[in-house]
Amino acid sequence: MTLEPASPQGVTATLRELDALVSTHGPSIWTVTGTLTGWRVARSRWGRGDLCETGTGGDGIVGRLPIAIPPRLVTQLRHQAGGEDLPDGSELRVTGRVEIGDRWNPLRLVVTGAVVVEPQSDLVRARRLLVEQLQVSGALDRNRTLTLPAVVSRLGLVSAASGEAGRRDFLGRLSDNPTPIDIVERRAAMSGSTAPKAISDAIDGLGFSAVDAIVVCRGGGAASDLSAFDTGPVATAIARSPVPVILGVGHSTDRTVADLTAHTRVATPTAAADLLIDRATAARTPTTQPAAVAVDRCPAPSMPGPGWPTTTRKPERPLVPAVCIGVALLVVMLLALLILHR
Repeated sequence: MTLEPASPQGVTATLRELDALVSTHGPSIWTVTGTLTGWRVARSRWGRGDLCETGTGGDGIVGRLPIAIPPRLVTQLRHQAGGEDLPDGSELRVTGRVEIGDRWNPLRLVVTGAVVVEPQSDLVRARRLLVEQLQVSGALDRNRTLTLPAVVSRLGLVSAASGEAGRRDFLGRLSDNPTPIDIVERRAAMSGSTAPKAISDAIDGLGFSAVDAIVVCRGGGAASDLSAFDTGPVATAIARSPVPVILGVGHSTDRTVADLTAHTRVATPTAAADLLIDRATAARTPTTQPAAVAVDRCPAPSMPGPGWPTTTRKPERPLVPAVCIGVALLVVMLLALLILHR
C-alpha cells in the first residue's frame, strides 16, 4: 500500500499542528540541563539564549535548544550568580514547556524554573585549558609572527559549505581590489560536530597550495554556532599554517580561540576583503614628496632654457646720469641770468 502525499499547507498551519502534536504526545513539563550561550536580556526584561550540549573529543557544541526566561526568573538567576548577569558558559538546569509557533523562534523552551548548576561549564574550562596549552607551547602567537604581503596575488579561501551570505559578501567586495587575485577555495562545515575537522583540513590543504594568505570567512549567526572556532583542531591548524590566516567570521563581541591564534581578526567577511583592498591600494599609491621638494620641482632658471621664452629685454638706462645733467644745465642758466642783470 502506498501513502498519498498530504495536501500542501502554510507554514503557520504546520507550526500549529506541530505544537498540538508536542502538547498531546509529549510531557507537559520538560527538564533540561545544558550550557548557556548567547545570553541576552531584552527590553521586555525577558532573558533569551541557547542551552547547548558539548560533544566529546573537542567537537564543540553538538546540540542547541533556544530558551526564554521570564523577568522574575532572570532576577532569581542573577541573585544566584552573586548579583551579576549570567555569564555565557554557565551550566543551567531548567524546567518549562516546549512552545512551537513563535515567528522568531519556531521552537523554544519557555522556562518556568531554573537553577545555576555550575558558574562555569565543562566547555568554558576546556576553552581556558586549550588557551593555556597553546600559550605554553608558543602556538598562540606563531601565526602572527608571519609576514602578510602588502599585495596578495594568490589567496586561499575557506568558506561555509552551506549558506552563501558570507562568501558572497567577501567575493563581491573583493572584486574592487586594484589588482587581480587568484583564489583557491575550500568549502567546509562551519558548525556542528563535523566542523572542527572540516575547517582544520581546509586550512591544512590551503597552507600547502602556494597561497600568500588564507581567509576563513562565514556569515553571522548564534554565538553557539561559533563553537568550532573554540576547538583544538582549528586552533592548531591556524598555528601550524605556513602562511598568515585572516579570520573574517560574522561576530563582533565574542572572542574565540581561533581569534587569538589567527594572524588578523576582523568582524565580518566584508571587513576581511576591505583589509586586503586597503593594503593593495596603499602599496600602489606613490609616496607623496615633502613640501620642500615640491617647491624645487619648478625652480626659476637663471639662464633661458628649453621650454622657456626666447625673447630678450633691452637693458634699462640708468637714471642717475640724467638727473646730474639736468642739475648742471639749471645751474648754467641761473649764472647766465645773474651776468645779464649786472
